[in-house]
Amino acid sequence: MVNTGNLRLRGTAVLELSALFGLWNRTVALPEVPEILPGQSYRMQAVVDGVPPLLWLGSTVRLDPAAVGQDVVPVEPAAVTATTGTVAVPWLWLLVLAAVAAGGVLAARRNRRRREEFDRAVDAAREEGRRESAGSPSDAGPDEPGAAERAAESGAVATAVDPSEPSDPARPAD
Repeated sequence: MVNTGNLRLRGTAVLELSALFGLWNRTVALPEVPEILPGQSYRMQAVVDGVPPLLWLGSTVRLDPAAVGQDVVPVEPAAVTATTGTVAVPWLWLLVLAAVAAGGVLAARRNRRRREEFDRAVDAAREEGRRESAGSPSDAGPDEPGAAERAAESGAVATAVDPSEPSDPARPAD
């Protein structure tokens, strides 16, 4: 505060703080401004606790000056207002947002890898099915040439039955 006039001044000051969209407001009465002689200045600081970080914080200081002593003033000095703003970063919120975003990216990558593995497995199964249905030797019936050899290779037991011999149900099978 600077006294640019020719009167001794003192005053009262009020600090108003506000967040975006009126989410948070606070008014703080500042200490009374002592007498300031013409041409002098006075610097004041205020520490306000409990201010939430809501991205943008606006501040307005209003000073109501008054003449000191027995100075006769035909018109009272006008109130002076100064406004400014600052960024109030919500670091915890930003860390939580970054963690959620990183988790989403990792989940998307994992899902994409799983989907690719599943697609490869399905493609391999389809290809195997195509090969089997295209007439591979494993599809041959029991009367086709080579069926007994394939059955022996796979570990199956085959018994030959002669249709000309009479079957005896009382006789145990070999």
